[in-house]
Amino acid sequence: MGKIPKTGTADDIGERLADLSEEFPGWIVKVTDQAHAPFQAVKDGADGSLTLGAGSVGGLAELLDEADAVDCGRARHALRDALRVRGVEAYLSAVSIATRTRSGVPRTIGAYRGRFTWHHGDDLGPIADVDAVADEVMRRLDVKR
Repeated sequence: MGKIPKTGTADDIGERLADLSEEFPGWIVKVTDQAHAPFQAVKDGADGSLTLGAGSVGGLAELLDEADAVDCGRARHALRDALRVRGVEAYLSAVSIATRTRSGVPRTIGAYRGRFTWHHGDDLGPIADVDAVADEVMRRLDVKR
């Protein structure tokens, strides 16, 4: 999880919310007047919007972290399937996709905070654009479609 401290002043809370907005792209993080969940994050998607609410900034950070893990897990499944359709052997583990270059060198792909990355950290693209990322992986693996 990110760099969000547990306690602080009103100014610190504003900074912590700004940090959450930066750490979790695609989410609008805000304070509301709802007593049971004053800290909220909203994300719009193809299926509508999703709202997370918590009684503390730390609680909201935990919820965002869990939502990111679910989104990235779904995206790893989709990318594995997209690579297989393109003729690439791709295997899913709990946290990554394993594949090989044309010359047989193993490579792994992960997903974190809404982005696909190679194991060494190079960005491959957003989890929301699986087809474009699959095409980029094909190019970088030097595999012909």
